[in-house]
Amino acid sequence: MLTVAHRVENGGKGEDRLLVDHYGARTLAIVADGAGGMGGGAVAAEMACSLMAQSMRTTIAGTPEFWARCLFDVDQALVRQGSAGQCTAVVVEISENGVSGASIGDSGAWMITSREILNLTERQRRKPLLGSGEASPVCFGPVEFSGRLLLATDGLFKYAARHNIAQRAMASSVNNAVDRLVTGVRLPSGALQDDVGIILLEYVVE
Repeated sequence: MLTVAHRVENGGKGEDRLLVDHYGARTLAIVADGAGGMGGGAVAAEMACSLMAQSMRTTIAGTPEFWARCLFDVDQALVRQGSAGQCTAVVVEISENGVSGASIGDSGAWMITSREILNLTERQRRKPLLGSGEASPVCFGPVEFSGRLLLATDGLFKYAARHNIAQRAMASSVNNAVDRLVTGVRLPSGALQDDVGIILLEYVVE
C-alpha cells in the first residue's frame, strides 16, 4: 500500500501548489512553485498541476519522455494563457514500471533510503521556467521505488542541509516526517523564509 503525506506552508508568497492523484494502479505526484515577483506565479503553478493530471488520464502509462513532453506542452499552454506567470514543476508517476517523471526549475525529487539519497532531478535545468515559452524539461527514470520518495519546492531544499532533510524524511511515519521537515526550515521566530511544499510517499506492506 502506498502511503502519502503532503503539506503546503505559506511563507508569505502563497505560490506553491501540490497534487497527488490516483488513477487505477498509477499514482501521480506533482509539486509546482510559482515564480515570485513576476505576477501570476500561483496561477501558473495551479495550471501546471491541473494540465498534468489531465495528461495522466489520457495515457495508459507515462514514460519519462512522455512527462518531459507534458511539461513542454504546459510551458506552451501557459504562454497562450497570457495572464499566467511562470513556475517550476516536478512530476512523478509511480506505477508497476517504477518511478518516472520530469522536471524544470529548482523544485526537486529525492529517493531516500537509510543508505543513500538518489536525487532524481539532479540533471534538471533551473531556467527558463514553465511559462517562458522556452522551457527545456529533463526526464528521469524509470527507477525502482525504494525507501521514501520526497518531492518538494525550494522552500525546503534551499534552507535545509542535505543530511538533515534525509534524516527528517525517514522519521517514524510519513506524516511525522513532513512535520519535522517543515519544522526544520522554520526560523527561531517560527516564520518561514519561503513557501514550503512537500509530498512524501512510502510503500507499506500490510
